[in-house]
Amino acid sequence: LCFIFFLSPVSSTLLKAQTDSLAYQLVQKTYTSDLSELKKIKTIRALVNYSRTNFFLSKNGTPKGLQVDLLTQYEKLLNKGIKKESDKIHVQYIPTTFDRMIPDLLEGKGDIICDFMTITPNRSSKINFMSSKNLDVQEHLVSHKSDTDINVLEDLAGKELYVLRGSSYVEHLKELNKSFKEKNIAEIKIVEADPNITTEDIFELINSGVVKYTVADDFQAKIWVEVLADIKIIDSFTIKSNTNVGWGLRKDNPQLQKSLKQFLKKVKKGSYLGNML
Repeated sequence: LCFIFFLSPVSSTLLKAQTDSLAYQLVQKTYTSDLSELKKIKTIRALVNYSRTNFFLSKNGTPKGLQVDLLTQYEKLLNKGIKKESDKIHVQYIPTTFDRMIPDLLEGKGDIICDFMTITPNRSSKINFMSSKNLDVQEHLVSHKSDTDINVLEDLAGKELYVLRGSSYVEHLKELNKSFKEKNIAEIKIVEADPNITTEDIFELINSGVVKYTVADDFQAKIWVEVLADIKIIDSFTIKSNTNVGWGLRKDNPQLQKSLKQFLKKVKKGSYLGNML
């Protein structure tokens, strides 16, 4: 009891310091400002999804991942020519689940969706996408290495696929089910994972034999087949071909859109940053 008594005032002080911090206030507030206003508060909020490919924290708490690499370079572009540290703009990471990224953006909880999000007609009706469109992404089936049941698309009939919640994979599998229904083929059983489960988590479930099949973007699957010994990419067919990925932003933020267009020139195929990534 004495221990709790002595700790309580310290905890209260610490909590107040946290709640008074700019970062905490930005996370709590909702606003849909364009770049000119964001520059005044010197912060751009990046909505990120925790993922060991795109965004994660290292052992010492430092943000890492492909999205962090991109955002670090974008921050440098925004601060080009600004010498005074207090005048510089900083990126504030706002972690959220993948299925909440678009709703959180529209509600003003962040300014940019920083994820390799597949551009679909449904999503494009809600938000704008910034993409170089130089990278064609294929959506492939991923299974356990020992699986021999799936060789052609129709072999998916009646099979259960465990996929990222709110992903384009769900949309495209539903499209596939429509064509299966027209051909009197048993539909695919689509199971959307818990919001806190990432595609990398699903790969591990397949690797251990808990889950049989999932769908993933080819670039992501190619990274993880090198890490997990018992998963494989079935590349004899695709779930969806020639899709593009990009960052998302609100339709009423033209200044931010213009800024991101400038940045995209630095990450296109053949550029230093593009090749590095």
